[in-house]
Amino acid sequence: MNATVKLSADKAECWVATQNLEASLAALSEASGLPLAKCEIHRHDLGGGFGRRGGTQDYVHQAVAIAKEFPDVPVKMIWSREEDQAHDFYRPISVCKMSAGFDEKGEMVGLHVRSSGQSINAWVNPTGIVGAKTNASFKAGGRPPVTRSSATRCRTC
Repeated sequence: MNATVKLSADKAECWVATQNLEASLAALSEASGLPLAKCEIHRHDLGGGFGRRGGTQDYVHQAVAIAKEFPDVPVKMIWSREEDQAHDFYRPISVCKMSAGFDEKGEMVGLHVRSSGQSINAWVNPTGIVGAKTNASFKAGGRPPVTRSSATRCRTC
C-alpha cells in the first residue's frame, strides 16, 4: 500500500491508487481536518487491488498523519508487503459457477452464472442491505437488485 500526501494550511492533496475515489477523498478530508472542497485526490491507474484499495482507507489516514509533521512537503508513505498482509481486511470465501452456450459460429448465445458468498456491502455498507438483498446493485438499469445467492440467465449476449 502506498499514498503520497501534501498538506498545507488551506489544501490537502493525495496521490493514491484507489478503487474508491470518494472514500479516499472522505478519508483525506477527515484525517486532515480540511473540508472536502479543499481536498483533492489524484488517482493512479490500478491493477490487482482485489478490493483492498476500496473500502477502508487506513493507508490514506496514515499518510495524512505523517504528512502533518511536514507541512507543504509531499510525503510518500509505503507499506511493505509484510506490513500490508499484517493489517489486511480479508473477505469470506465465495464460489461462482459459470456455463455458456455457443452457436455453430462460436458466438455466445446463453450464459448461466450462479454465485454464492457474502456481499461486500455486508461489511462496507450494511445499511444498504434490506431483506438479504443489496439494493444498490443494478438500480440505474432498472434491473432487480442482486441477492446474496443468485442465478442469472442471459439469452442474448
